[in-house]
Amino acid sequence: MLSHRERLAVFYERLRAAPACASHDEAFALVAKTLTEVEDEFSGVPNQIENHLHDGRMYPPLPDNKFLVKDRPDLTRYRSRAHQIYISDDGAVLIVRADELVDLSKASSKGEEIIL
Repeated sequence: MLSHRERLAVFYERLRAAPACASHDEAFALVAKTLTEVEDEFSGVPNQIENHLHDGRMYPPLPDNKFLVKDRPDLTRYRSRAHQIYISDDGAVLIVRADELVDLSKASSKGEEIIL
């Protein structure tokens, strides 16, 4: 099993290597699928989304953690414990840590990145 930090690094590596997305829904699905696969492989914790608060596994964003971004109708923000995940309508992804440092910026299939 890998540590939380190591699993996060694998998640970012796989997300960067994946083909760029063309829509919000495609990018959201990519983030969710990639994180779930990494956690299934390396966390050692069963996928129990209904009881997930303190089990040590990372889970994809849930619908109740979805927010609009003021003055940015092209963006949706998803809150997690230590990150904010921004996904644009055209499929770009930006993951920002709680300390506001960018962990990942992935351009859409049009080559556009999210700039806050």
